[in-house]
Amino acid sequence: MSNGFIQKAAKAILACTLFGGLLTGCSQSEETDKVEIEVLSYKREAAQVMEKIEEQFNETHDDIHLTINSPNEALTILKTRLVREDYPNIVLIGGDIN
Repeated sequence: MSNGFIQKAAKAILACTLFGGLLTGCSQSEETDKVEIEVLSYKREAAQVMEKIEEQFNETHDDIHLTINSPNEALTILKTRLVREDYPNIVLIGGDIN
C-alpha cells in the first residue's frame, strides 16, 4: 500500500466521522424542563390503581412526569438500588417484618 492510499483512506474515515457527528446532533430532540418523580410501590396488588393515579397525574401536570413502579420483588429491587445509590424519590412500603 502506498502512502497516498493510506492518506486518502484516513481522510475518508475522518470525513465520515465528522459527518456522522453532525447527523447525531440533528437526531436529538429538545429536552424539556420536566421534573421526574419516581415512586417505587411495594404493593403489587395495587398496581392497577397506581397506574390510574400515574396517568391522571401526568395528564394534569405539564411540568412534572410521574413514574410509579410496582415490581414483583420490590424489596429486593429497593435493596439493590440503595446499594448502588440509585434512590427512587418516593417509596411506598407495607408495614411487614422487612
